[in-house]
Amino acid sequence: MTRSYGTYLQERNGWFQFLFTIPKDQQPRFGGKRQIRRSLGTKDRREAMIKVGPLVEQYASMIDAPDSGTLSFEIVTKAAEYLDFDYRPAQDYSKLGVRESIAALSKLLQAREMIASPTPIERAALRGAIDIPSLPVSKLFARFKEVDPGRVVNKNPRKERLAWMRFETKIKGFVDMMGDHDCLTLTRKTIKEYRVKLIERAKAGDFKSHAANEYLQQLRTAWRVVIDHDYDHLELPDPFEKVGGIDLKDSAKRNELNEAEVVGIRALLDSTDVDPELRAIMLIAQNTGCGADELVYMTPDDIVLDHEVPHIKLRPNIHRAALKNKHRTRNIPLVGVALDEARKFPNGFPKYCHDKGPVDVSEDSAEIIKQVAPTKSFVGYRHRMATLLRNTDCKDQHESAIRGHKMTGMDGYYGSSVWLVKLREALEKALALAEEQQSKLNH
Repeated sequence: MTRSYGTYLQERNGWFQFLFTIPKDQQPRFGGKRQIRRSLGTKDRREAMIKVGPLVEQYASMIDAPDSGTLSFEIVTKAAEYLDFDYRPAQDYSKLGVRESIAALSKLLQAREMIASPTPIERAALRGAIDIPSLPVSKLFARFKEVDPGRVVNKNPRKERLAWMRFETKIKGFVDMMGDHDCLTLTRKTIKEYRVKLIERAKAGDFKSHAANEYLQQLRTAWRVVIDHDYDHLELPDPFEKVGGIDLKDSAKRNELNEAEVVGIRALLDSTDVDPELRAIMLIAQNTGCGADELVYMTPDDIVLDHEVPHIKLRPNIHRAALKNKHRTRNIPLVGVALDEARKFPNGFPKYCHDKGPVDVSEDSAEIIKQVAPTKSFVGYRHRMATLLRNTDCKDQHESAIRGHKMTGMDGYYGSSVWLVKLREALEKALALAEEQQSKLNH
């Protein structure tokens, strides 16, 4: 007994089959067949419906494919895709081992049996007639940006531009130092030579080790993404494998604000005509260690003042789709001057709540901070809080919850495992230590 389920699915004697009716003008390509039948190997209708989808797409692609045109790598690759084999130039088959050769040739034979009269494009694909075009490193960034748009998802326009610029700059650095190599023939020897040149430049003071590592890492990321997306079937050797990082022990000391500097900055905030929003942001950062980009995008719902433990919620909202990472989503108690300033701005900071807001806070605060600490900046508040927490009996998980760091062994989000009251106690102890250190400055 035969039953049909829609256009492409048929049941015969309990077994499901794929059924495809070939348009009359295409029947010669398939040896005069009017229909294609393929067993789906199942009696389960739901499983059959899942299996039939890719077959519909495959045969529809065959029917819609052009039968002539200028041969190119892209065109023959598409033909190979709907004929269900990985395209290789003819000369590449000689490089395969015995097992790989058998597997690759079997795929070609299956494709040839599928279609009786291939088009010129399909014949070129089966014969491997087109060489794979080179991909110069100078073109790598543009392709990387095309195939990995999700890398900048949830970033505002400014952060998106900066994220792409970092990759573009670092990839260009390779071309400037090593020349414009073909990504498809890039070797580990070349990457190791590049690493040596980066070390030489780091030793010469052009940049520090962490920046040298970024040149390697950004190039490696872009190369792997593009190769995996466009050339995965070629199984190219990874030229970055077993290439070590760069560490010349030259990382700069954390740029934290010390207590004498905090006192000096506070005096300027209290005695000079500072914008009230900027003053509030700086003093909240002083007592929480939050970053400018975390504070400027808060909404009224993120500033919780009518609570047993007044606090701020750092989380995605209408002004930001995400924070730096999932661990930065957290609640931080407001203690001392931070609570006083938050009460003045329960609706947030409209002057700085825009794409360039964090940059404006950094630049505006720098004019004040550099009067006291010429080499330091707003981020010094964050590093100061880390030092204070570590020099008290603060538990690691409390410090991680306040700073927004991942903590091994913690359960899910910080809010589910660390109470706000415990975080407030940790901050109160840290700020008490700060007051103790500040009091000694007067003696």
